[in-house]
Amino acid sequence: MVSGEIYLAYFPYGDVPAWKLRPVLLLTPPIGPVPELLVAYITTVLPAAALPSDLILDPTNAEQVSLGHFTLGMAEFHLHHDDAAYEHMRQATISSPQNGFAWQWLSAIDALHGRTEQARMNLAEYQKRFPGHTVGRLKASEYSRHSAFWQERNRFYEGLKLAGLPE
Repeated sequence: MVSGEIYLAYFPYGDVPAWKLRPVLLLTPPIGPVPELLVAYITTVLPAAALPSDLILDPTNAEQVSLGHFTLGMAEFHLHHDDAAYEHMRQATISSPQNGFAWQWLSAIDALHGRTEQARMNLAEYQKRFPGHTVGRLKASEYSRHSAFWQERNRFYEGLKLAGLPE
């Protein structure tokens, strides 16, 4: 497995006992005693029957465009390129205002950079789409136990706490 290559992987889906097949971009080689990878989703869930053929991304499909910006934004954030991450998340919300998780990341980045009022406004947009989420609930949904992942993810969660997301 090589960083920068695209692979197909199965991931748990929500709280149901089901797995979804997703194309992912490998961001790190396998690391740790129990090998873990940092990956970025690159498209929405597709039926397995569609995967043997070519995948076509439609630049006129607002959801695909939004997801692309969201994925790039997460990667930029983990690389500490917060300005670039913020711009991608902003573009994600412009392409699809219903992309609640982009509002969440905007909120965290704003809070980490002292833009308290903007952080709260973005958090409110996120909470309209996902009421009741807490930092603890989000942390519990993470499957990685690797310290490098958690170092960056904890920075994100700290931003959400500063923005006002309950623990």
